[in-house]
Amino acid sequence: MVKDYGLAQEYITPYTPQQNGLCERFIKTFKEEHCWTRRFQSIEHARLAVRAWIDHYNNDDLTNRSNTSHPPNSTKDNANWQPE
Repeated sequence: MVKDYGLAQEYITPYTPQQNGLCERFIKTFKEEHCWTRRFQSIEHARLAVRAWIDHYNNDDLTNRSNTSHPPNSTKDNANWQPE
């Protein structure tokens, strides 16, 4: 799945808890909002659902990660969000 998104491994700067915390928070959010809440019928189903979740996380879910502004399309109830 990592290859599907063109991701490459990068290392954080040693002894920087801020960078580690950012990575850990993303992984926790991904597990809580996506992995633990559904059962996938196949690997292809999982890939499609991951794509939809990443798009949601990057574009529609900004209000959960920002205390300063709310984008106009951020009215979705994240607890009930499902991939289309």
